[in-house]
Amino acid sequence: MKKIILIAVSIVVTFNANAYDFIVKGLCYNKNADDTTVTVESSTMGKSLNNNVIIPPTVKNKRKSYSVTSIGENAFNCCENLTSVSIPNSVTSIGNKAFGGCKGLTSVIIPNSVTSIGDRAFEGCQNLTSVTIGNSVTSIGILAFWSCNLKSLTIPNSVTSIGENAFKSCENLTNVNIPNSVTEIGNNAFWGCKGLTSVTIPNSVTSIGAEAFHYCENLTSVIIPNSVSEIGKEAFQGCDNLKSVIIPNSVTSIADNAFDTWNTEIIGNSDEIKRLRKLDDEIEESIAQEQEYNESLLNSISQKIGASTYNALSSGRITQGMRLSSIKYYKGEIGRYESENNRGIFYILFLNPLRETNGYTLYEAQFVSAHYTQNRPYYKFWVNNDVVTSYQR
Repeated sequence: MKKIILIAVSIVVTFNANAYDFIVKGLCYNKNADDTTVTVESSTMGKSLNNNVIIPPTVKNKRKSYSVTSIGENAFNCCENLTSVSIPNSVTSIGNKAFGGCKGLTSVIIPNSVTSIGDRAFEGCQNLTSVTIGNSVTSIGILAFWSCNLKSLTIPNSVTSIGENAFKSCENLTNVNIPNSVTEIGNNAFWGCKGLTSVTIPNSVTSIGAEAFHYCENLTSVIIPNSVSEIGKEAFQGCDNLKSVIIPNSVTSIADNAFDTWNTEIIGNSDEIKRLRKLDDEIEESIAQEQEYNESLLNSISQKIGASTYNALSSGRITQGMRLSSIKYYKGEIGRYESENNRGIFYILFLNPLRETNGYTLYEAQFVSAHYTQNRPYYKFWVNNDVVTSYQR
């Protein structure tokens, strides 16, 4: 038994010792293929690293000098007490998740030598309020600055693409300058940036991704240039204060629900705009037909569940918060319910009674909405006289 234990310990020690090529002043390095440059892989302190980190431009090992050219994947991930980092001009790439979850990090200067910022490189750096991006960066990775506390942002002219979710949920971002070099704004790139009030999209951009500016609630102005040909699904959904937008004739494709048409006036005369207007007319006609159909159901539904319950629903007396569940759709409506965020008027249809318990009947029920085209949540309700209690499936 003793021999087995000694062998196991020996294996662990050997593994740890060989995890990195060498260590200098608490930072772990691996040699790159050219054997003249190295990548910073981590700190010997791991996630306990605190205060400041200074990455040197060169390091020595066994009398040989190496240039530090990259920061590796997960190098400083979740070092929550890291407050600042100095990145030298020798570094050309910042790896995926390199500084993700560094909640103590407040500012970062990315030098001009860096050409790429990896996916999730600074995601969840909740106190990161300032970032300077060097003028050699060509791509900003997926979720690179997700949920950071950035106030303003200048993207250099070298950047050609803004990755999916790159600045998602940067709720305090009030100003962003997108340069003429950018050709594509990725899906969800600025999703939930509630602080943004205006956006100028440069005339180099050809496509605006799905949900690119979704839930930018305070966005009041957006300029879409003649270079844009495609606007993705729900690109500007939830922009409650965006009252109008001019769509140039260059736009040939506008995906479903790109704008809240009930709230935002779409100005333009392109064939795509005409198609959308025709579609809106068809929807309005369909809604009118459905309303007419629904009227014929009210009496039978009211009789099925009882007049007192129907009246309670009609007056909007709904108890216990109703949450989204799986999506289904049934025609018909009964009762009116104003959603919490005032984004739609919902109607409730009771379907089949499922079972009875202690005087309550569990009904299969459905929310539908005449003016709300997103997910229609599905519920079950306990009903007893005029008391309605929700039960999520």
